Amino acid sequence: MMKSKNHKRLWAIISIALLLVAGILLLGNQSFKAIERAAFDEFNQRQLILASGVTNGVELYFETLAGSMKALGTIPEVQRLDEPSTRRELQHKFDELEPLGVNDIAVLGADGVLQYNVMAHEIEGVDFSWRQYFQEAKKMTSSDTYIIEFIEFKGVEAGQKGVLVAVPMFTSISNKNPAPQFAGVVLCTLKLDTITQKFIAPVQASERGHAFLIDDEYNAL
Repeated sequence: MMKSKNHKRLWAIISIALLLVAGILLLGNQSFKAIERAAFDEFNQRQLILASGVTNGVELYFETLAGSMKALGTIPEVQRLDEPSTRRELQHKFDELEPLGVNDIAVLGADGVLQYNVMAHEIEGVDFSWRQYFQEAKKMTSSDTYIIEFIEFKGVEAGQKGVLVAVPMFTSISNKNPAPQFAGVVLCTLKLDTITQKFIAPVQASERGHAFLIDDEYNAL
């Protein structure tokens, strides 16, 4: 009889122990999932901050280049396409922007013909009026906006993918010209690799993560 009671007590203790172990495992699993979920949320938040920082950097970069093109377009000699002055100003601006990755600067006249080019003189005189960036520039009423277009180089770095930053150019307001007139386009170009190296390559989302640069049509560049 005594042995039977001890046997029952032993099974009761074992049952309670098993229940405690099961409870601990359940709580541990729930705790692990909560920690895992919190870590995942924190990781996503960090990646969002990282991506936002890169985006702001790219935007500021293009705004800087566009501002330089706008400044070129306000020079009266450049607006008139005066050759000695325009070539001098283009070269000066190119020397200033080359450390930022710019590989060429050019000016198109109001008819879309390439007038002056720093690095590829051989394509001067070519008609680019059919290009989308020129058509968009003609519709603008201010040089406060700029155009970005992904291109394939024909002159400098021929065959490579690149980016073009274009700003419309308008004649200065005077007594003779009370309203500014479209005078052409000032533009600069850079290799796509430049943006990748400056902004995308330094980003490492995780050990097996990847960072992508996509265009407005969601194509991975």
